[in-house]
Amino acid sequence: MTNIWNDTSREMRRLDVSEWETLIGAVCKDRHWTLIVIYPRQGKALYIDPFGATSGQLMQCRDKTRAFLRRKNINISRWKCETISHPRQQDSTSCGVFVCKIAEQLLLGQQVVFQTEKAAIDLIRLEMAQKLIDESDDLMDLCHACGDRDTSEALVDDWIECTTCQRWFHWVCVGKPNTEAVFLCPACQ
Repeated sequence: MTNIWNDTSREMRRLDVSEWETLIGAVCKDRHWTLIVIYPRQGKALYIDPFGATSGQLMQCRDKTRAFLRRKNINISRWKCETISHPRQQDSTSCGVFVCKIAEQLLLGQQVVFQTEKAAIDLIRLEMAQKLIDESDDLMDLCHACGDRDTSEALVDDWIECTTCQRWFHWVCVGKPNTEAVFLCPACQ
C-alpha cells in the first residue's frame, strides 16, 4: 500500500484488482502508520489515520487510489474516499498497533472498538506478538546455533539442551561441551 501511496507500485503490475473485494494495507509516511482499504467493487476507499483523518488526507487518498485503479484499467467514474469512526491514538508510538487492530477488526467484520489506555495498548501489543509466535512455523526441531533441522534418528544423541533457556543445539555447533555437566548456550552464558 505504501507503494500505491508513493506511486511506485511496479511490483503490483500483475495483480488483478478485479478479483478482489477488498485490498487493505498500511502506509508508513514520516514514521507514522495509516491504513488504506480499497473496495474496488464498491467504488470507494477508506483512509484511517490513528490520529484522525483530515479532509486533505481524504482527498489525497481518493486521488491516489483512483489513479492506481485506472492504471489497472478499472475506470471508476464516482470514486470516493471516506473514513470511519475509530478509537484515537493517544501517544506518539502506537500508530502501528492501531493500524493492525483496526485492520483486523475490519477484516473480521467487527465494529472498530477497543480501549486506548496505555495498559490496553500494551496488552494488544502482547496479543499481537503471541499471535505472530503462534502462527509461525514450529522451529523446535532447529538447532539454535546453525538453524539446520536434523531428523535423523541416528543423530539424536548429537543434540544438547541449554539448562537455562531449554533451547536445543547440535552438540558440535556449540563446541562439543561435556554432556554430563550443566550446559549454558552462548546467549545464556
